[in-house]
Amino acid sequence: MADDETQIDNFKLHNCLAAGQHSQVWDATDTLSPRRVAMKLLKPDAAKDRKVVSVLRRECKLGASFEHPAILKYYETVIGKDHKYFLMELFRGSSLKAFMYSDLNAAHVRFKKIIESVAMALEHIHQKGWVHKDIKPENILVTKGSEVRLIDFSLTDACAQGFLAKLLKGKQAIQGTRTYMAPEQILGKPSGFGMDLY
Repeated sequence: MADDETQIDNFKLHNCLAAGQHSQVWDATDTLSPRRVAMKLLKPDAAKDRKVVSVLRRECKLGASFEHPAILKYYETVIGKDHKYFLMELFRGSSLKAFMYSDLNAAHVRFKKIIESVAMALEHIHQKGWVHKDIKPENILVTKGSEVRLIDFSLTDACAQGFLAKLLKGKQAIQGTRTYMAPEQILGKPSGFGMDLY
């Protein structure tokens, strides 16, 4: 991103925290208030794709519906002519994957607390009738003090409960990170809580 593009609406972008196929996550400051946030910003080509924009909007709406200390806080979505993004809590932690690579011993010591926090976050999501569908170390943020945040609700789906619901839902599109997907997810079966527990 060029120097003249470091401001989007009233947000000053500082550094890119993560980048994916369709988006980048930026550390940003609101110039109208003292708040610091993370901004998930669609890349220019992705911002032209209605389906990608719809997924962005849905992810923020779903994330904002969850209220749990181990789930990242989601704020609002902005779909403008020039930029499409949503704002969320700026959490000063790294992914569990990066944490394990940088200090495996510290990850081992904190592993039980991290897993308990993720399990409680999943329980909250499941109680609301949703399945995350992309549980992996990259979607778990953790600090050295063992604070945890579950992130990325782009693949989250309503749980198909009962025979009729599963029958009506039919075969599902195969989405997720293959190395972490449950067998029933790979087979395109309707979403169930077991997919997250796998």
